[in-house]
Amino acid sequence: ARLEDKVQSLEEALHKSEWANSGSMQLRAQHMERIEQLEKEARDCKFAHDKEKSSLTARLESFESLHTQHEETIRAHEAQARDVRLHLSTLQEHVDEKHAQHSQQHTQYDHSTRSLQTQLEVLGHELQARANECHELRVNKTESEDMLESAP
Repeated sequence: ARLEDKVQSLEEALHKSEWANSGSMQLRAQHMERIEQLEKEARDCKFAHDKEKSSLTARLESFESLHTQHEETIRAHEAQARDVRLHLSTLQEHVDEKHAQHSQQHTQYDHSTRSLQTQLEVLGHELQARANECHELRVNKTESEDMLESAP
């Protein structure tokens, strides 16, 4: 009877152990399944993250390229602006020189014109004086001729 009790006790312990083992095996299987599911989610997340990172990296490189192009364009425009300002400055100097020359020529023209007007006035007076002299000479000649003709 004691042996039977011991066998029965061992059978019950074995049965409990099998049941516990079965429960822990089931729990272990669930944990393994959950671990596999989490690992799959982690891989999916990493794939999505890597894909997004790749996309963002490409966009960043594109923006950096555009930024570099814009900086080069700005530098080119600044250089063109400097060239245009220099050209305008040179043109302004040329215009100022031409203006000074024209002003000087105009002043010389005014002096020449006044001088010619003065000379014309003098010549006009001289011409009038000679015309008056000629008229007097004609009058005197006519008077002289008239006196000669009337003389006996």
